[in-house]
Amino acid sequence: MTKRAIQTKKRRDFHGAALLAMLFLIPALIFPKVLSDGVRDGIKLSVLGVIPSVFPFFVVSDALLSLPSREGGFCGRVFSRLLGIPAPGLRAFLIGTVCGFPIGVKIASELYVDGSLKKEEAERLIGISTNPSAAFVISVVGVGFFGSVKTGLLLYSLTILSALITGIIFKEKIIKSNFSTDISGQKFDFVSSVKNAGLSSITVSSYIIFFSALSGVLNNVLGNGIFTLVTISLLEVSGAVKAVFESTLIPPVLILPTVCFVLAFSGICVHFQARSVASSELSFKKFTVMKITQAILCFVLCYTVNLLLK
Repeated sequence: MTKRAIQTKKRRDFHGAALLAMLFLIPALIFPKVLSDGVRDGIKLSVLGVIPSVFPFFVVSDALLSLPSREGGFCGRVFSRLLGIPAPGLRAFLIGTVCGFPIGVKIASELYVDGSLKKEEAERLIGISTNPSAAFVISVVGVGFFGSVKTGLLLYSLTILSALITGIIFKEKIIKSNFSTDISGQKFDFVSSVKNAGLSSITVSSYIIFFSALSGVLNNVLGNGIFTLVTISLLEVSGAVKAVFESTLIPPVLILPTVCFVLAFSGICVHFQARSVASSELSFKKFTVMKITQAILCFVLCYTVNLLLK
């Protein structure tokens, strides 16, 4: 790293620290109760909802990666030709799709580390594998907010469909020989797997607590206007869904498409969660662009489906 690059990094670190101080230190002095309530809500969400959901899958994902398989069969070929990602990536996409973030990111990163995927391929795979779990979308959002399993299934289907379309849009060429690779599996270490699952779960929860507190402060400082709604909608997905569903600022016809947008984008909190479990060698520039693209596609798809069903 050159001297100029080091100086640039130091300036960025300073600016980041200053921004963090403004976001947390100042509100802590002016709105201590609001901030503590936000932290408490984040801890409650993490302990009662997030950790029970992601911890088992962090362990299971390591076990699944240790299983040998031939992913160059029909499904692997279709996946590779459709998205331009080698067949091993199918496992990350499927598990990430069912289990939710950031499991898909973790598996995609490990496939890159063990040489099954190239850097660019892993970065695109992360972009399409970071989605909310089926249980969250169908049960929490569909049934919990809209009182309908069908609505939850629709939201989940459109979220995954928009991820696949995004993958096709950002598709790159793939070497044909990758279509028939045998995956021998990684060595499974139970002790390390449980330890890493615990650390990853705590890291993920830390971001949820931070953004939960930040959302509470913003809501208190800025009020219930459109700017607050947009900001909260981009921060953390569960709080965003609640804010959109309860908002009187969004026309009823746009409530469902906006929820689709929120689910597909997944929130800045999830973007940080993804970074926390991925290899430091992987860039997230394409990931951000892909998630914005997916969110817009999901909004349009949902709005179109609503028109067709009426």
